[in-house]
Amino acid sequence: MGRKMKVGTDIWNMTSVSSFNDYVAKMKECGIARIRLGFDRDSVANLRTLVPTVRANGIEVLGLLFRPDLAPDNVDAWGNWVYDIVREFRGYINVWEIWNEPKITGFANNPAGYTSFLKEAYTRAKQVDPACKILGGSICFTKQSALDFLTGMYENGAKDYMNAVAWHPYCKPYSPEDTTYVNAYPRLKTHVRPIMESYGDYNPIWITEMGWATNFPDGDGVTEAQQAEYLVTALQMAIDWGFVEEFTIYNWKDSSTAGKFTKGLLRVDLSSKPSFFAVKDFIAAIPTLPIDLPTIAGIALAVADALLITYAAAVFTGLI
Repeated sequence: MGRKMKVGTDIWNMTSVSSFNDYVAKMKECGIARIRLGFDRDSVANLRTLVPTVRANGIEVLGLLFRPDLAPDNVDAWGNWVYDIVREFRGYINVWEIWNEPKITGFANNPAGYTSFLKEAYTRAKQVDPACKILGGSICFTKQSALDFLTGMYENGAKDYMNAVAWHPYCKPYSPEDTTYVNAYPRLKTHVRPIMESYGDYNPIWITEMGWATNFPDGDGVTEAQQAEYLVTALQMAIDWGFVEEFTIYNWKDSSTAGKFTKGLLRVDLSSKPSFFAVKDFIAAIPTLPIDLPTIAGIALAVADALLITYAAAVFTGLI
């Protein structure tokens, strides 16, 4: 039994059909399986054209549902909007990430508020597309306050309202192997995963943003060679952990020549950085993964519970 970890990318701020057509050939060359697209109040009209174009090119879409204008209290309007979006794009998109970094935007120190939005999104999305996958969390960093936000979600009942946990484990400018930094990447395994399992959540983690800027003057950047090395190392670590289902590289292309938006595999002029070739080679050689034992155990427990409930109901009704 096995599966392959998919590798995708974000195309933030580059969502016109014309810009997509400029780089789709390179995206296919790299082996990108899925792109992450943001749905908000203003982007839907453009995405009505872009999403079918992406899917026609054989690339899947992760839809990010994000309405900061409705946070933190307008949950009914949020639910109605989610229902309408999922209904309109059913058949094109079957994975939805609920919010972008809620701990930072819309729900600071308010995991209960975010969880209410997550529950509403899960419920309304499943009404129109029962087979869709809902990603909860979308939490940035791995420091203690991020872990506390995840714990707060579970304490407010999030477990049964997401099919996977989304995470943005940025550890800039350090190597993904570094364990000393407050936002160290390995804390996904040593801290995030144990919290999930302590609440009986054996669903996978999706890394929906991860990357390193290559021209960040304030010291948070790395060289282009380091970016290539770090991305491949982070991808391999995710595979070795066994619980990461998909890994989204942020970002596909630089949107500036300096600063934090130089995390792309391509430069502004669409020329390839070393990271493009490193990721391309990695994807081509990506192995089939065994399902990790905790996941198998969780599935077995869920099946056992379902069988027990079925048996009890049959006894109660006199069928047995």
